[in-house]
Amino acid sequence: MLEAYEVDLNRHLAKIDREESREQAIESRMEQSMGVGEAYHPCDPLNFIEALEEGNRALLKTALELLESGDFATGGQLLHQIANDHWAAIARTDAEADVDGDCDRCFGKGCRRCDPEEPDPFFD
Repeated sequence: MLEAYEVDLNRHLAKIDREESREQAIESRMEQSMGVGEAYHPCDPLNFIEALEEGNRALLKTALELLESGDFATGGQLLHQIANDHWAAIARTDAEADVDGDCDRCFGKGCRRCDPEEPDPFFD
């Protein structure tokens, strides 16, 4: 009877490991795509403008009110946050699509299931 519990526990732990690996792969790809000079860098001028156009109007209004009142630091931080949130959401969606298209075992890190010539970190 203990063996059945062990099998269920191992299955559950493996699922948690896969979910954690997936999340790490998504976060890594998001960071890469949002870096300076990358497609989703929030402070790229065109990206920044797009984020302000499509961003949360209430937050944008608050940021503008802060700027008008002379609180440039807080207003600027809020504008940056609007752009960052906008591009982080887009980067996450794309990263999830990329990761979900990868092997569900290694999430693109390389394993024998993906490429028989690749060293397998799960077995080596």
